[in-house]
Amino acid sequence: MAAPVPVPSKIDTSGVDDSHDLSPTSPVDRQRMERMMANRPIASELQNKNILKGRPNDPLAAKRSDLERSMCSDRLDKDIGNRPSVDELVKKGVLHADQVSPHQ
Repeated sequence: MAAPVPVPSKIDTSGVDDSHDLSPTSPVDRQRMERMMANRPIASELQNKNILKGRPNDPLAAKRSDLERSMCSDRLDKDIGNRPSVDELVKKGVLHADQVSPHQ
């Protein structure tokens, strides 16, 4: 059996870059942050508003949503590209010649 790894009693953070730390430093800012966090909406509310996609801990939910949207857009582009022209619709009797504007 391996010997247990000793845990330091105090961690030296002097060389750590904490420029990304957004924690409030003043007591007023800390209180404001606490109020905001207490009033934030729960995950189900965000899902109902389509802000949060999928379950809260699903890392692929947003990617899945983006892919579905992209696939839908591609399908619409394909269908629009395949639709008949105005002349074809007139020949088939779907449109009447007097319904077509002259610049089409």
